[in-house]
Amino acid sequence: MTETTPSPSPAAVQQDDPGTPGADTGAVDDAAKPNLTQSLFGTAARLQASYLGQRDRSEQAEARAFLAGLRRAAGRRAADEPMLLHSVLAALTPPLSAKEQGSGDAPTPSESAAFAALTLFAWHMQSATAPMHTEKRSLGTALGLLMSKRSSQSLKPRFDALQLARTERSRLQHARSLISLLRTESIALDYGRFAGDLRSLGGSRRQTVLLQWGRDLANQLQHSRSAPPTPAQS
Repeated sequence: MTETTPSPSPAAVQQDDPGTPGADTGAVDDAAKPNLTQSLFGTAARLQASYLGQRDRSEQAEARAFLAGLRRAAGRRAADEPMLLHSVLAALTPPLSAKEQGSGDAPTPSESAAFAALTLFAWHMQSATAPMHTEKRSLGTALGLLMSKRSSQSLKPRFDALQLARTERSRLQHARSLISLLRTESIALDYGRFAGDLRSLGGSRRQTVLLQWGRDLANQLQHSRSAPPTPAQS
């Protein structure tokens, strides 16, 4: 199954939402530059390689235990799991920038998105024998691949529910449902990009993310329908 090349993620274009309280809108040094997407991409790649046995056995055991611990919080908010949030932030390589880290009583938008993305990645990786994290594949593209393999009658309502969700708790529950479906077909996702999109959904760029997901899904479906059948399909 071939796939389209998605457009740049809104989250990759603008890492921090200008409406986020406390966001620094002035010039920042390298240590303060937004780093969420890079951080999640690198962390998921490292954990995935260890989990799949591409590193030594001790790292594999550590990665499997760590992801198993995160899996129970998949679909939950960082604010509801403060102790586990600490473990997630400590595991990020590279870490979030100083601008993205908080000092108050609640997680910042970047901390919340990092927690959500990594716990959903852990959910996606359960019993995996192949990579579930890949480069440059948005949620929309991944769902387009999924719809090209199975009926969209049950998938579209779930995707619509995610798009219509107005609270973080509801969004994450619907996202977990979709990730479960991607897992059944071993369809991977770019978790760095996904983390950035999750953060943007809570800010003024929500509509931009939803529009891009819809475009990516439609483009992938059209591409799949027009692609010549593989030998296994003919």
